[in-house]
Amino acid sequence: MKKALLAIIATLFFGADIVFAELHLPPQPIPLSPGPISVEGLQITSPGVPAPYMPPGVPLNLDATATPPWTGPAVSCEKPPPAWQLTGPGVAHAAPACTTPLNGPAVAHDGPRPETWPLAGPAVVAPVSHSAGLLNGPALCHDTPACPEDQPCFTEPAETPDRSRVWASVEWLIWWEKQQPFPSNLVTTGSPTDPIPGALGQPGTHVMFGPSEVGYGAFAGVRASVGAWLDPQQIVGIEFGGFVLEDRAANFGFASAPGGSSVLALPYSNPSGAANAFLIAAPTGQSTKAPTSLGAGTVVIGGQVVGPTGNIVPSPNTGSSSPTGSVPGGVAIHTDSQLWGTECNLIHPLCWSDDFHLVASGGIRYLNLGENIAITTDKQGGTFLGQSISTPLSVQTDDSFHTGNQFYGAQLGLAAECSFWGRCFTSVRGTLALGGTEEMVNVGGISTLQPGKAVPGGLYALASNSGRFHSDDFGIIPELQIKGGVQITSWCQATLGYNFLYWSRVLRAGDQIDTTIDARQVPSNPAYQPGTTAAFPRPLVTRSDFWAQGISLGLEFIY
Repeated sequence: MKKALLAIIATLFFGADIVFAELHLPPQPIPLSPGPISVEGLQITSPGVPAPYMPPGVPLNLDATATPPWTGPAVSCEKPPPAWQLTGPGVAHAAPACTTPLNGPAVAHDGPRPETWPLAGPAVVAPVSHSAGLLNGPALCHDTPACPEDQPCFTEPAETPDRSRVWASVEWLIWWEKQQPFPSNLVTTGSPTDPIPGALGQPGTHVMFGPSEVGYGAFAGVRASVGAWLDPQQIVGIEFGGFVLEDRAANFGFASAPGGSSVLALPYSNPSGAANAFLIAAPTGQSTKAPTSLGAGTVVIGGQVVGPTGNIVPSPNTGSSSPTGSVPGGVAIHTDSQLWGTECNLIHPLCWSDDFHLVASGGIRYLNLGENIAITTDKQGGTFLGQSISTPLSVQTDDSFHTGNQFYGAQLGLAAECSFWGRCFTSVRGTLALGGTEEMVNVGGISTLQPGKAVPGGLYALASNSGRFHSDDFGIIPELQIKGGVQITSWCQATLGYNFLYWSRVLRAGDQIDTTIDARQVPSNPAYQPGTTAAFPRPLVTRSDFWAQGISLGLEFIY
């Protein structure tokens, strides 16, 4: 009852709520002028002030003439100056001078910090927790005369920027890659009366598939990241991130009309440089007969006069090849590509304000690019391992070229973000990674007599260039990200961005195909000679640059 009455009396006379569990000081200053002021049983409690000043029920005498006027474990001032004031909602010192310390294990300000804090001087020690707006201590003291009015000398500790401690993001990507290099003039058609049907330079030859580059279109993908500050002052943070694009493919197919009514060929060059072609399909309507020998190692197959090294030569009687029957067939070409990568960075803020952030980063980066090209042919009749075959038997060839590039390196970066219009922002991030690229080329071929008998070697992947090859190279990978966004809630924001990534040197599948061929290694060629040691086709390690770019749509979450 006594405590309740005391609270009511305090409310009526001082206009403030004084309770026994929390600190609620009056909003207006209470002057402590000379003369006794007694409040029976007053207690002041807060996270920074042990309670009570004096045991409960014992008057707290604030008397400027007393020695000492204040006692207790929380605050002491042996000789308070005239006009000493306690101001609220916290504690302030507005006296013109204080020649003795205001010491104690705890003086706290547990309300909003005033716009103008009156404590000043090099002797003010005030650790601040800015996240909660508290001025706590074990040490808030003023042991020198107050600073002149025209020379404020209170220096606050450096504030911790107002930013979240943990963040994460996810983005949906639509990217495009640099096109896949391809051998030019890969599939041709021509006239069956040409000396070498389908070979480059023949009068009737037309290119059906011969781009120097093949595009995959737009790649879909996803990118995600998560990060956190490692210290309360938010000086150093860490961020993990990565992205992956889909394994996207492009396919092309060519086949003769029913009955083999058109020429279909894959041109190549002999080791001497002369143009030649693998005949996959030939027209119908011609007489059929067994291969005819025109001399040592020379036969006629499907209208082609084939010399001992696999070169097609004109017929000795007419100056051109004479088709001997229909040879239906087809060609299928497949290529695919996939890019993905990860990174881990330490971050450090260089500048942080309400509307501008500048952050430096450094860490490690990994990038992986894998690509494939497969060329498949199917031809009815012809030869297999030097032996003549006829319909319905067919020979299928498969040539595969696979490349892999793995980058490991160190990375430095710089990111800037600018806020405007309250909820909108734009950001730019640039990184540069330097390191090594582990390169791999895997070449393999196979020829199959349907149904079932298979031997090594196709048309472009033969004994001279098949196998798995490794190499190392120096790589440079710069990347640029530009984003704009809007703050949806205090913990979520949406972004729209553009990304450009460049890789200085990689192995790409299409660059590893050698179209100079010694046909004596080709199991389906009439000139096939088992055990031939040849220099062509060669195992290539041809490098080029690579880039990927695109747009992103994402969400960022902060806590």
